[in-house]
Amino acid sequence: MKSNNKENKIYIILTLTSVFLFTFALISAFAQENKNVLIETIKKENKVIKDGQEITFKQFETESAEQSIVLDQEDKYKLNQDRSDIPHKVTKVIMLDNDSDEFYDKMISLFYRRGEKELYDFDLTSKGLAVSADDEENSIKGIDKIENGKMLDTDLLNDEGLYELTFANGDRHLISVETYDELK
Repeated sequence: MKSNNKENKIYIILTLTSVFLFTFALISAFAQENKNVLIETIKKENKVIKDGQEITFKQFETESAEQSIVLDQEDKYKLNQDRSDIPHKVTKVIMLDNDSDEFYDKMISLFYRRGEKELYDFDLTSKGLAVSADDEENSIKGIDKIENGKMLDTDLLNDEGLYELTFANGDRHLISVETYDELK
C-alpha cells in the first residue's frame, strides 16, 4: 500500500511539473512578438438641418494598426539600433447612423497599408465613403476603382473592391473595401 501511495505522489508531481512547463513554454512563445499594435476608437457627430428638422449623423470608427518591428541592417550588432520604416497594416471599421433611431445604418470595413506619417480621414456619407489626406500639401487628386483589370474613375469608395488613391506628388496607394453593408 505504501508504494502505491508513493507512486501516486510522484505521478502528481510529474503531472504538475509538466503542466507548469507546458504553460510557461506557451506563454513564452506568444510573448515574444516583435510588433507594435495601436487600436483607436473615434466618434464623430455632425448636425444637419433637413426639411426644417435637425438631424444628427453619428459616425463610429475603430482602427487597428499593426507594424512589425524591423531593425536597420546598418546598425546590426550595435547597441540602440534604429528601426526601419515598415508600413502599418491598418484595418478600419466605420459605421454611420444617419437617422433618429438608435441603430447604425451603414457599415464599411477597410484594409490598407500606410507609412508612419500617412494618415487618412474618412467621412461616411449617404452616397459612399469620402477619403482625404491629413497632409494638405499632398492631397488626394483622384480615386480609381480597380475592376476586371480596368481603372474606373470615382469620387467615393462606394462598394466592395480595390481602390487606388492618387496623390498630388504622384504616389499611389491601395485601399481594399472588404465589407460595404446597409444594415437596415
